Amino acid sequence: MTLRFLAETRVDAPCEAVWSVLADLPGWSRWNTVSPVSPAALELGARWTLALHARGATRHVTVRVVTVEPARALAWRGGVRGLLDVVHGFTLRPDGDGCVITHHETFVGLLAPLVPRVLGARHGDMYGAVNARLVEAVVSTRR
Repeated sequence: MTLRFLAETRVDAPCEAVWSVLADLPGWSRWNTVSPVSPAALELGARWTLALHARGATRHVTVRVVTVEPARALAWRGGVRGLLDVVHGFTLRPDGDGCVITHHETFVGLLAPLVPRVLGARHGDMYGAVNARLVEAVVSTRR
């Protein structure tokens, strides 16, 4: 089974400005419920340890960076293949003078149907909220 969450948001800033906020890994805690906890390299194949802050708890997971395309896309993969393979990331698309941010996460495997129960019924709302905080971070860096 496959379960996918997706949220799109537009910001009045170029995709390069959004990328600069995404590329500032130590700054993620200002706008994201997921944040790197160890020095992390922004390069394909890098291993990250992430702190996931949700439902009043913090969980640590190890992921591998699977996409790094400056001003276009960033994604990482974790989980246990077959049981629960997770790909999470951001895609950026120019839109006139602005940028469309697509925040996505895909769960595949036998445990995918349990994701809403484990993460909470309103987990899907988190993606739009993270996007809104990302837009705020982008706008504040351009002032």
